[in-house]
Amino acid sequence: MAPIRAVLRPTSMAPFPTDRHGLIHRAAVLAAQFSDDDYRHSLRQKETVSIARGVCVPAATRTPSEWHRLKAIAAAVTSEVTPVVSHQSAATVRGLEMLKPNLRRVHMTTGNPDGGYRTATQHRHVGILDDPHRRGRRHPCHVGRAHRGRRGVHEFHGFRRCARYFRLRDTQRSRW
Repeated sequence: MAPIRAVLRPTSMAPFPTDRHGLIHRAAVLAAQFSDDDYRHSLRQKETVSIARGVCVPAATRTPSEWHRLKAIAAAVTSEVTPVVSHQSAATVRGLEMLKPNLRRVHMTTGNPDGGYRTATQHRHVGILDDPHRRGRRHPCHVGRAHRGRRGVHEFHGFRRCARYFRLRDTQRSRW
């Protein structure tokens, strides 16, 4: 009589390798000698939840902000270019509280004058980013520190200067 071979599948998410953000990458799972079947089985059994293509997290109860934070980090880590997380996504990653945020899409800025697009899960904004390591020049929005205002809402110093800077930059860009 031939021995019966049982397929061992992970019952808890401890065996799957995670990165420093707690994300489980499919490539890392395959490199750790797990199979695609193991990865798909954990998704089907709802032990893990997919948050981006090839990236999942252990199933748990999380707030919408926590889910968006994980999705933004996964989008930034798995991107083919080097975009910068921006808008509501950046505030969520930084842990800032917002009034009625729209967390439907992950917002990122490309850093190029072209290449922006919008899908159901991502919004890539077009924008030229200054080099933060340039000496002697400070970005006008660099002084935008958050603090609690009279009504308990975050207010930003330098907001008007920052808005004026981007308005001027947009008018210069439209002349090209």
